[in-house]
Amino acid sequence: EKGQRNSNGINNYEFMDGDAKSGMNFYRVKVVGLDSPIKYSNEVNLNISSKVLVDVYPNPFFDRLYVTPVQSLEEDAIVEIFTETGILIYQSLVPKDSQGFEIKMDGTRDFSKMIFRIRYKESGKYLSIPLIHRRAK
Repeated sequence: EKGQRNSNGINNYEFMDGDAKSGMNFYRVKVVGLDSPIKYSNEVNLNISSKVLVDVYPNPFFDRLYVTPVQSLEEDAIVEIFTETGILIYQSLVPKDSQGFEIKMDGTRDFSKMIFRIRYKESGKYLSIPLIHRRAK
């Protein structure tokens, strides 16, 4: 992603790896300045779960999604939904005693055919699922 020009402040960036493999994944940021040498950030490790932690349906979806944990949660979880360009459009805490919940995606009616990604974080594990938005007929 292209950064800010001539910035003296802190800039936040996000990246969603659509090809992340299950297990431990290692990431770092390459920082390229116009007049400075290339630098690398510290490495960040993410444990990507290969087992199904939740059911998310329907997929494709129109304006509602249902998220149901497959097994009891060990701790509170977080559900986030991003557009295909990485913009966070939904975030919610899932209490560990949750049996499932509905996500109303009313704002997505403005999108035509678009791909979203739901990210589910629980007990240090991440699960990322592609979602396809379908338009009303």
